[in-house]
Amino acid sequence: MNECEGKWSNKEIVERLRKLGATIEYKSFYRQIGNPFYCGYYMNAYFPGKLIKGHHPALVSMELFMKANAVAITNPHKGIAKKFKDTDMPLKSFLRSELTNTPFTGYKQKGHIYYKTRGHEEPVNEKAATINKLFMEELDKYKIEAAHIAAIETQVKEIVSQKFTDKLQEDVSRKRKITELNDKMESLEERFINQELTKELYDKYRLKYQDEKKQLEEENIKGDFKSSNLEKAVKNGLEILLDPLQLWISCDYDDKQRLQYLLFPEGMRYDKENKRVRTPRLNSVVSLISSVARVSEENEKGYLVGSSLDSRFVAGTGIEPVFAP
Repeated sequence: MNECEGKWSNKEIVERLRKLGATIEYKSFYRQIGNPFYCGYYMNAYFPGKLIKGHHPALVSMELFMKANAVAITNPHKGIAKKFKDTDMPLKSFLRSELTNTPFTGYKQKGHIYYKTRGHEEPVNEKAATINKLFMEELDKYKIEAAHIAAIETQVKEIVSQKFTDKLQEDVSRKRKITELNDKMESLEERFINQELTKELYDKYRLKYQDEKKQLEEENIKGDFKSSNLEKAVKNGLEILLDPLQLWISCDYDDKQRLQYLLFPEGMRYDKENKRVRTPRLNSVVSLISSVARVSEENEKGYLVGSSLDSRFVAGTGIEPVFAP
């Protein structure tokens, strides 16, 4: 909940978890908190950028997932060691081998710069210029036209509004049930005072009603989501996607890493055989904006039915899973 409320930074949360005995690293925390698996969705490599509803139970609500990611997005990624930073190799650690999932490091030799995988299992060695170029081409695919910004923002907000309509209905239902439980407990107490119930029955039903009320109140707290964080994430996402490639080029090493992990929380995979890069997961807010942009560009009128994008949007994302470097 502290992540959702923005009381602690990502780094502070990780440090507190370590004090409690957890062995989690900063970068893995950032990836985990933005993983849609925890709110009942998953990604498939055959459908990049698309969120698929899973059959597994969600560990957190979509609202809580979105809330945490909207806050996490505003906390820059700081998990990169101060040493070994090289502006010519901004994809170190962020990039992994498609074959072995091992991360790339980098080195310079005879005036050339290379990325290479760690370890000896299926080693991959490639010129940094080759992979950097592929990554920049991938990044440029998400650019949206400035002329479409207003229409895209309107459509994205409409989709978000539809998602939260159900949540508002659930809130009303929970409040009604809490009122009913209060009435039941009051009636129960009156019957006990009037000696219409034994103490055993009174205690049994009083505890039952109190437990039900407590559970409903906890659900209300978890679902206490304000759309302001999401709207801020959408607005920042739109600004970034106006020209993500140029923004990335203009960044220093640290800000390049921040932008990379923001857009692609699980990093990139490099397939040397086919000379291509791909991401296991795109930031959910960015994914929604990109999907709306693609549909808008294909439709001259710029209108679309929000439900057609439902499978690509998890009440937020990450939340997720946006910041300005």
